[in-house]
Amino acid sequence: MSEAGRVADRGFLGLTVTEGGLGTVEVTHELMSPRGSFYGGAGLALACAMMEHATARSTVWCTVQFVSGAAFGDRLELSSEVAAHGHRTSQVRVVGHVDRGEVFTAVGATGAEGDRITQTFATMPDVSSFDDSVPIPWNFDAEVAETHFGTTELREAVVHGGTEGLATPGMALWARIGRTSAWTPALLAYVADLVPMSIHRALGGRQPGGMSLDNSIRVGPRIDSEWVLLALHPEAANDGYGHGRVHLWSPDGTLAGVAGQTFAFRSA
Repeated sequence: MSEAGRVADRGFLGLTVTEGGLGTVEVTHELMSPRGSFYGGAGLALACAMMEHATARSTVWCTVQFVSGAAFGDRLELSSEVAAHGHRTSQVRVVGHVDRGEVFTAVGATGAEGDRITQTFATMPDVSSFDDSVPIPWNFDAEVAETHFGTTELREAVVHGGTEGLATPGMALWARIGRTSAWTPALLAYVADLVPMSIHRALGGRQPGGMSLDNSIRVGPRIDSEWVLLALHPEAANDGYGHGRVHLWSPDGTLAGVAGQTFAFRSA
């Protein structure tokens, strides 16, 4: 991943990083959910961007644990610590906090790119193309439309068949951010936080969304495509918590990443 790509990610997120490796970002609508809470996908994307800045390497995996939230207009401060910097792999920790206390802690690894084994073992599901998929009609006011659902265009695909292993996705969405084709780990992390939507659908629309407890991503090959398919797998709902996965596919069937999430259901 080039330095230009890392700079573009930081610009998209509004992240400024100092010479000492400390980061700051104002919590804008683009980093929030329509319900007015800090968007989990934004936290994961910020953690990836901080890890990559600290190591000048590309994210291999990252997990964020959310311990509190951030409000619109908050100044979120981030720090990174490189716990180990090996020949190929760096192990990194990132902490984000506001003046009220810690918002999240992230752990992950970045890796040096090279000519090594690359292969996809899962199979992309058979779904309608992005041209034949239906845009999701959000009924948001102008301010809420500026949240991550405003920056990301989503179209719901029809699942015709095919499986990923033994599981057919419960929901499939084509996503794009503007007309970018540079799907970096941070941007994949930003769009992948949709497990609550899929579990909401699986429950027949009976639950009103959720609050992320964690967001995770494991990154595959770099893809060059305007659109990415989010194959959502709602896996379980138990005692007010939901669990699920997301496979992120390029239109040509390359698995760009695997994301996962646990969230707490909100009260109605």
